[in-house]
Amino acid sequence: MAGGASVPSPANRSISRLVTVGATTASPEATTRTADTRSAAGQFLAEAVLLSLGGGTAGVLIGVAVTAGVARAHGWAFGIPAIALWGCLGTAVVVGALAGCCPALRAAWLPPAEALRTG
Repeated sequence: MAGGASVPSPANRSISRLVTVGATTASPEATTRTADTRSAAGQFLAEAVLLSLGGGTAGVLIGVAVTAGVARAHGWAFGIPAIALWGCLGTAVVVGALAGCCPALRAAWLPPAEALRTG
C-alpha cells in the first residue's frame, strides 16, 4: 500500500505547477477584465478545477489502457474497482483546487493598474 500511495505524488506536483503557472500568467488579463475580487478568484478556481479534471481524466484513461494492455498480454483477468477510478479523479480535482487557491487569491487582490504594469 505504501508504494501505491506514493504514486500520485509526481502527478500532484505537476498539477500544482501547471495551475500556478496558468493563474500567474493570466492574472493581468483577468484582473483588468473583472473589477470584482470574488469573480476574479472564482474564475481562477474554476480554471484550476477544470484543468485538474481534464488532466485527471486523461491520466485515468491512460492508466486503464496500460493496465488492460498488460493484463491482456499476460492472459490475466482485468478489473479496476470503480472507487479507484473515482478516487483518482477526486484527488486530481482537490489537488488542482488547492494549488489554484493561492494564485487565484493573489491575482484577485491585485489592483488593475498593477496588473497592467506587471503583465
